[in-house]
Amino acid sequence: MLSLSVADCSALFYALLLKDLGCSSNAAKIAYLFSGDDHQIKHSARLIDWTSPRQCIKHCWENCAPDGSTINKLAKVATIVAGGPKGGRQISEIRCERGAAIAKMLRLSDATAEAIRDLDEHWN
Repeated sequence: MLSLSVADCSALFYALLLKDLGCSSNAAKIAYLFSGDDHQIKHSARLIDWTSPRQCIKHCWENCAPDGSTINKLAKVATIVAGGPKGGRQISEIRCERGAAIAKMLRLSDATAEAIRDLDEHWN
């Protein structure tokens, strides 16, 4: 059992409840980068190991320009790969920063906003 204060329990509760607040803020960028359905791309992204370059490239290939030509698909994959890990972090940061800003507009605690901002932080 966690030994959290009432304030920390409240912050955690609202952060978990509202963790997806900013999720639509990067939809247009993802749809543009991949020339595909951002919902499908985001869903499939949750199922791969982002520390594996092989899985990342495979994910890009499977999701880039699904209705496009092979050349179009190659161009999209090359653009995404050229962005490297920094590109993926920037897309995630857009969502997390927007979610935290919305939490603050709703007058939720700083701890709740910070938890939403740090949603995609990983130990590895």
